[in-house]
Amino acid sequence: MIYRIKNEKKLQRTLLIIFIIVLLGFIYRYHSVIGSFFSDELNRRELQHFLRQHDKIGAVLLLLLIIISLIVPGIPTALLFVIGGAVYGYALGLFINVLGSFTGNLTAILLFRRLDNQSRYHSSKYLRNFKRLLKKIKNPYLALMIGYIIPVIPTSLVNFYLSQLKLTIRQQVKMVLIAVLPVTFIYTFSGGAITRGNLMLLLFAIVVIGLTILISQRLITRKHI
Repeated sequence: MIYRIKNEKKLQRTLLIIFIIVLLGFIYRYHSVIGSFFSDELNRRELQHFLRQHDKIGAVLLLLLIIISLIVPGIPTALLFVIGGAVYGYALGLFINVLGSFTGNLTAILLFRRLDNQSRYHSSKYLRNFKRLLKKIKNPYLALMIGYIIPVIPTSLVNFYLSQLKLTIRQQVKMVLIAVLPVTFIYTFSGGAITRGNLMLLLFAIVVIGLTILISQRLITRKHI
């Protein structure tokens, strides 16, 4: 017997409470060094070295925060991606962000499949916008990548759409893994650029995100291309 989710709000409240507890744990663990992260270059480097070499708990906490943020709508996952890049650097930060994004999105898709009442998602204008985007782009992988990047379409709606497709788990795993790479790459390197003071890389990331949003909005609103 497949378990069905009858009370979505209760599940989301529970996950939100867990998110807050984990977030408070993350802040409590690093409250003494958070200020020094922004104070000067030496302290910032010392903190990064400590986190990357000696502290696995912080990485696990950040991973959990990313996963939950992708299941509960409204939590700014992009900010967590930026933090991952800023604190753990390009390589480790990207690994944490990709793993968290992949796991969180795939979990959300599986939960949507077991949701009893899906009416509010079916009637969402954002879902209609995403379907319109799919028709105009015609490449499902590219459409998913854009859907995960732009704030115009909530990630939860993208995951809901995926849950409605008649795909095998293997096919969904492949689609999600490919689709999350660009968004995690952009935000991770944005965070790393902030820490390293690489303004050109940060500016490039902002321009890419901005152009993606503008092009997507134009594709959604235009009747013909």
